[in-house]
Amino acid sequence: MNIANSKSAYNQYCIWKLLLVIVCLSTKKVTAANNSHTLKDITLAGLFSLTGAGTSWGDCLIAAKFAINHINNDPRILDGYRLNLSHGNAECNPGKGMKSLFAQLSNQPKKIMVLGSSCSSVTEPSAQTAREFNLIQVSYLSSSLILSNRQIYPNFFRTRPCEGQRIQPFFSILKHFQWRKIGIIMEHDMVYSSLANHIENIANDSGITVIKSVTFKNEQDSYAALQAIRNSYVRIIYVGFKPVTGRQVLCQAYHLGLKPPNYVWIGPGWFHNHWWRIPDNQDITFGDFKCNNTIMDVMIEGYFSTNPQAISDSKETVIGGYSPAEWIKKYDQFREGYSQWKGRKDFAGYAYDAAWAIALALNQSISRLQSINKTLEDFQYNDEDYFSIFKKEMENVKFHGITGPFAFSKVGSRLGVTAIQRIQNGANIILGHYYAAEQKAKWNNLIQIHWNTADKNAPVDYPGVIKVFSVIPPILRAVIIMLAAFGIVTAFTFIVYNNQYRNKRAMKATSPKINYAIIFGAILCYLSTILQVIDVDPIHNASLMLLICRGRIWMLLLGYIMGFGAVFAKTWRLKVIFKVSTARSKIITDSQLYVIILVFVMLGASILTIQAAIDPIKLHYNISSQPKESNAKNVTVYFINTCETQNPTIWDSIMISIGGVTLIYGLTLAWRTRTISYKLANDSKYIGFTIYNVAIYASIAVIINYTISDITLRTTLVAVLIITATTGSLCLMFLPKVRNHC
Repeated sequence: MNIANSKSAYNQYCIWKLLLVIVCLSTKKVTAANNSHTLKDITLAGLFSLTGAGTSWGDCLIAAKFAINHINNDPRILDGYRLNLSHGNAECNPGKGMKSLFAQLSNQPKKIMVLGSSCSSVTEPSAQTAREFNLIQVSYLSSSLILSNRQIYPNFFRTRPCEGQRIQPFFSILKHFQWRKIGIIMEHDMVYSSLANHIENIANDSGITVIKSVTFKNEQDSYAALQAIRNSYVRIIYVGFKPVTGRQVLCQAYHLGLKPPNYVWIGPGWFHNHWWRIPDNQDITFGDFKCNNTIMDVMIEGYFSTNPQAISDSKETVIGGYSPAEWIKKYDQFREGYSQWKGRKDFAGYAYDAAWAIALALNQSISRLQSINKTLEDFQYNDEDYFSIFKKEMENVKFHGITGPFAFSKVGSRLGVTAIQRIQNGANIILGHYYAAEQKAKWNNLIQIHWNTADKNAPVDYPGVIKVFSVIPPILRAVIIMLAAFGIVTAFTFIVYNNQYRNKRAMKATSPKINYAIIFGAILCYLSTILQVIDVDPIHNASLMLLICRGRIWMLLLGYIMGFGAVFAKTWRLKVIFKVSTARSKIITDSQLYVIILVFVMLGASILTIQAAIDPIKLHYNISSQPKESNAKNVTVYFINTCETQNPTIWDSIMISIGGVTLIYGLTLAWRTRTISYKLANDSKYIGFTIYNVAIYASIAVIINYTISDITLRTTLVAVLIITATTGSLCLMFLPKVRNHC
């Protein structure tokens, strides 16, 4: 009985114990279920480009979801909260992006922050809209420089460095290869428009000279921009374009001779692999230029780029509890469940880190909100307390992310690591990294850079330029100067002869004092031809070049007028003395003849002075030739200096008319005095020959000046004609006198 009672009591004990275990387990299960239901939801608004031409970057959404899964399963982050993500497809279109954002903000639950978008064209208006709600917005991809403007976007942060932050690594490339001169060519685009000015500002502070900076909007613009770059002779070219436009620019550049290895192209590095190759291996045509993939491969060889590090090279565990290598494997498994969104996996790390940055900022905000009796779940739009706390905590976020060391700058941009890359043998090689926080580049010296230049060294940034400012070849210029000098020596010989025999009857009868004016006029004409073939630097010696231009015209016109004015005066005196019956007793002195010469000279000087006052000569210069293949370390640049008035035809007509009238009237006087019996004083025959000589050569010179476009040939022929006409005139006027004294 006792044994039976004992067994019964033991059985009851076991039953009660079993019931107690069941009750306990049930209680724990209910408690766990209740805890699940007591998690407080907080939701992010998300903008992603899931579809669209060339902008299907769905891996950013997949990575954001991957991060949120890790955040919600990490007990150290947002304890008691569940982070959710609402999202819309912006398609990289501002209109659709804004529509998606408004739809998300106008529906419950309230969105505590905005994650997105990928394209700057969407992010710029959406960030301004989010600002009106006092919402923090974090973009995982947008790189526009304008988004760093804190006055316009005080609420904006980004986890991928902006375009401006790619510039410092670019200058590290310049420093590493000792390049000091660059050219810039930018597509007129929201991202790149302000980048050129940013580069120039940094260049000024870094001792780098921007030789030429151009932008383009279309195919014609890009060709003109490339021509401007070629004409500047700069060899290091920074470019900003999208992939499709990039192929166009590289194709045109190939046909303009801007080819590697002597030209170095540096530009964006975020494009997809082999972005330069033409799809379907087809040819592309831009205007008169046709390119295939063989040409594109030639152009891309040696292309430098700077691109924010997509995946950290660290071996240690980073945010999320994985090393970067482990994260890639886990992410590849996760993304298989979202195959409809796959696109640009290389951007996934930025979206992943962006979600974690938001979570960490919210986590740090909890205690600060509690101190003012507020919570995350009570978040309201346009609440300054939430905004200021979220912004401050976001500014303080620091961690080692999938994309590398993570922190924000004062303007909300990512302080991360930028890879310095180069296309070498068709492959993208990482040469080093630039660390924004340290503002220092670290190069991998184990990688050998292959230069295909003639000397196997890095190409020069700017060739040695040999500037040639004269359109006349040196030998030809020397010949013309020697001929003019010979003419001047001849003129001085006649001066000596005229002075030595001035008292001789034969010489005295020909007015030796007036002969000096003829000779000095000839010397001025010779000097004008020397000035015709002399040019100087029109950039640094513009005043001197302008003086030479004026000297050419003044010396030629005044020399011509002085010489023929003297001939005219001599002939006029003979006419008066021998043809007028009452004039034999009349004395016409040399002084009176000098007055006549002076009147002629003053007339010419007056015309030149009026021209200088109302239509002055202006200096213009153009580059006359370009090298087809700029593969030498030195290039010769020819400058064409032109001196022109606004109305050259009018002034040429006036001066030619004066010269023509003088010639005709002089010829008339010579004809009227041809029968004078006093042979020693009568130069009529030789004056006629002289006028005929000058008229023929002057007419040819005028025709050449208006018909021959080659400036070298034109200048040479005109100079030779002036020298020939002047020398012929002197000989006709003086050699007969020499014969009379021999």
